[in-house]
Amino acid sequence: MGPAQVHQNFRVQYIKDVVLPRSLDDHTFATLNSIVFVNNVAILSHIQRDSEYLSALFAQLVEHGTPLERRRELSRLLLELCQLARSLQLFNRAAFYRRMLDHGLFAPVASLLMSADPMLQLHAAEMLGATCLHDPSILRQFILVERPAQRTMRALMHVLTCGAEAGVKAQLGEVLRALLDPETMEGLEQEEFLNLFYEHFVAVALAPLESAGADGEGDGGASNGGARVHRQLGATSFAASAAAPAGARGVASAAGGAEPVSYTHLTLPTKRI
Repeated sequence: MGPAQVHQNFRVQYIKDVVLPRSLDDHTFATLNSIVFVNNVAILSHIQRDSEYLSALFAQLVEHGTPLERRRELSRLLLELCQLARSLQLFNRAAFYRRMLDHGLFAPVASLLMSADPMLQLHAAEMLGATCLHDPSILRQFILVERPAQRTMRALMHVLTCGAEAGVKAQLGEVLRALLDPETMEGLEQEEFLNLFYEHFVAVALAPLESAGADGEGDGGASNGGARVHRQLGATSFAASAAAPAGARGVASAAGGAEPVSYTHLTLPTKRI
């Protein structure tokens, strides 16, 4: 495998999407898609086997001295690899993520999310989204292994609840929703991860809700603040409704009051990753 497959894919995509989008019959369209698929498998297989290349890729992403433009290129490449993996069969996709995890797939995520550059934040958020679309459990396990530092989860919650681009927040909201979905967890994993979230991060998730309520008192801004918090923190109400009663009590205690916290005013999400 060399640059030939990459160049061929670019040309095939250009023909399919730009030159002949309305002139292709179904058979030709399927043939072009098949060429792209076969090339994608070859490209990903080649990259997975090149340990030296992957090590250099992640080393430069983690290195803070890497120039900004170079980090953008590397993070975009990593995102494109994760997006290409979506077209693989489940077994091959799982093998791809195992290989990437061996080289530190999530190691640069915290620094990318905490970067002041919106492009790096977006690449990191979309990469996490692609990973959770495959299997959110691999990200959960990484977060649990990171204890007690929890750099990745802290960075995710910081970006989700503080000033960041709306697209980044929306993507991370879906990631958090997938992470907190008990239907995708096994027993021990569910207990450990939800306990981690309720003990360390639910107060962070609820802080914008309290802030929006305070800002909206008396000035008619409550509806705007509530809408903003609803967009950012829908996953929190999802977790509170889906978790065990002990977890719900953890949410109430983290809110800092004796009165129970009501979530009836929040619309539970109907779409999950």
